[in-house]
Amino acid sequence: MTVKFPLKNNPFRQARSFVSSGKGSGFIRVRYGTTPQRDRILADVYFGKRAEGPPGRVHGGAIASVLDEAMGAAVWLSQNTGYTLKLEVEFLSPTPLCKNLQLNAWVEKIRGRKIKASASLHLSSGEEIVRANALFINKKFQGRRD
Repeated sequence: MTVKFPLKNNPFRQARSFVSSGKGSGFIRVRYGTTPQRDRILADVYFGKRAEGPPGRVHGGAIASVLDEAMGAAVWLSQNTGYTLKLEVEFLSPTPLCKNLQLNAWVEKIRGRKIKASASLHLSSGEEIVRANALFINKKFQGRRD
């Protein structure tokens, strides 16, 4: 998949993101986009050699960081802002280094200040290799969204 609908005014653009800053291509590259309906985040993800955990595999913390950021982007896309209160990551199979992967993230439910989001990471074959759920706490946004 190549992201067809780039995420404009992305809160996680290069200058602001620990995860997807794009600096040092040996670490992590994330290209965010959205569906035409703007109801979920789509992303092309690449974990370089500097994201290695077990030999030839991506470090679980690097994966968790990318999924957390993508779910945060989905929360932002739903016109909310918030902080991660709880993050659960299920590693279904080892994640290979230096491969193009696809990520989906979306908001499941909003109740009061609580926002439940989910995400999944897939190989180019479509096989799901990681899934995650998070609970975000909404806050009143102070300032501009750009």
